[in-house]
Amino acid sequence: MMTMYNYNSPITDPEHFIGRRALVSKIYARIGAGRPQSVSIVGDIKIGKSSLLGYLAHETTKREMLNNPEEYIYLYIPCRTENQFTLGTFTGTIYRMTRKYAENSSQESLQVDYNYFKRMVENLHKQNKKIILFLDDFNLITLNPEFPLEFFSFLRSLANNYNLAYITTSYEDLQKLCVSKDIEESPFFNIFTNMSLRGLDPSDIDSLFRQFSSDVEHSIEGYINYLTNLVGSGPYPLQMACYYLEKFKKEYGEFTPDIKDQFETLLSENLQDYHQQLWQHMEDSHQSILSCLAVGKQIPQSKQYLIRDLNKKRYILNENGKSQFASSLLKNFVIENSDASSIKVSSGSSLKLFLFRLIRFILNKK
Repeated sequence: MMTMYNYNSPITDPEHFIGRRALVSKIYARIGAGRPQSVSIVGDIKIGKSSLLGYLAHETTKREMLNNPEEYIYLYIPCRTENQFTLGTFTGTIYRMTRKYAENSSQESLQVDYNYFKRMVENLHKQNKKIILFLDDFNLITLNPEFPLEFFSFLRSLANNYNLAYITTSYEDLQKLCVSKDIEESPFFNIFTNMSLRGLDPSDIDSLFRQFSSDVEHSIEGYINYLTNLVGSGPYPLQMACYYLEKFKKEYGEFTPDIKDQFETLLSENLQDYHQQLWQHMEDSHQSILSCLAVGKQIPQSKQYLIRDLNKKRYILNENGKSQFASSLLKNFVIENSDASSIKVSSGSSLKLFLFRLIRFILNKK
């Protein structure tokens, strides 16, 4: 049996892209406006930003979502290469992608620079074309000293004067990911509408399980609640969980308690790097809340807004007025990696602290 669950790379086939329909509609409402509007897609690591951007920029999606798709020129630029992404890399990429639209496309441009790009945009503007630049991992540009302030001023100028917009992805708000104060304060960022990417909705998770579960004998449809409680609603850990569960079902058949323990141990080990990266990118205040929640410490009323933040990100669920981890494996990771001595436990909570240390000891022994 060949599995269709691919967790190692972004989705490239639009037929395999699941969910995000409301967000796709909101973004296309801005792309399809009388004058295209820029959007910044923000989400944690491996939450599906590249897959979403690829879906948005696909010709199939463009034809489905726009009334006059022929009016639009799409340019998709991943802001990452094996070597450092430089201003020369960016302008060279733009040149290679747009030279076919030049008035004299057979002539080589001796100098690929800001003026070349501006002339290209002006030429397409005269043809009533609308240009959309899809920039994946745009934070690699805002954090790169190779890109001066004038670069961002130039991009804003183009968006202000022509039918051109930018759809970017980053793991945090772009203004928080700038190499200098001058760039952080640039009016360039004012042209963006920020949109957050979070875990999958329940209906999308259901679609994920149903889409590839054609093998009745090894179907995993009945394990939706089990896997979501184990890894949460993020597409990366969910795809991984589905992949390994399918594999285990094929190899062992019956999912006995012993096989279940093996499966959960394997999944925990394979998600270790993901959880580590997620933890490192997380704000200190969010780390503190998760650490306290892991040991059952009461969160003061003054910090409830942080609970709401984590709930929106779908790392925490609220059931019957009680907050709990959306993923038991993430909770285990937090217990293993939080510093117990840094968590201030109120008087009368010594038992909780003892249990916290006991759990850490048991998990480290496994």
